[in-house]
Amino acid sequence: MSATTHADIWKKMSGIDVSEYTKSRGIGSRTLSWIPWSDCLAILQNSYPEFEYEFFPVTLYPDGSAEVGCEVTIGDVSRRVDLPVMDHTFNAIVAGAGSSPSSRDINDARWRAFVKAVAVLTGLGFQLYLCRIHFCRFRRHLTSIFWSFTYN
Repeated sequence: MSATTHADIWKKMSGIDVSEYTKSRGIGSRTLSWIPWSDCLAILQNSYPEFEYEFFPVTLYPDGSAEVGCEVTIGDVSRRVDLPVMDHTFNAIVAGAGSSPSSRDINDARWRAFVKAVAVLTGLGFQLYLCRIHFCRFRRHLTSIFWSFTYN
């Protein structure tokens, strides 16, 4: 049996419709959508039960902010994502008077990194990262322009 490649994984997972799992929340003028980590893990477990993940130690920066990392592995293929520790409005939490990343903030950031690492490795839910704000409409517009030039 041949080794699983990144292309094999992407082909199998990127086409999965995640709309039934997607959550959304408006933050200011933006609407952000995501897949909860538990759903992401369950979908991945169903397709690749041998997958592994690793959380890395928190990196603390001189300005008081913090970053977490997660690596997801399927067979010999791995992808790592690092994310800042953020508050509920997705702004970095900076340690200072009355503010520092709590263990809850760090745990939330780790699982956000897990979901993003899964998306980068497998394509699962990757469309959520492509379709921020008006980008989807803009991309469709560019695609229609491309095809109109191609066939005229």
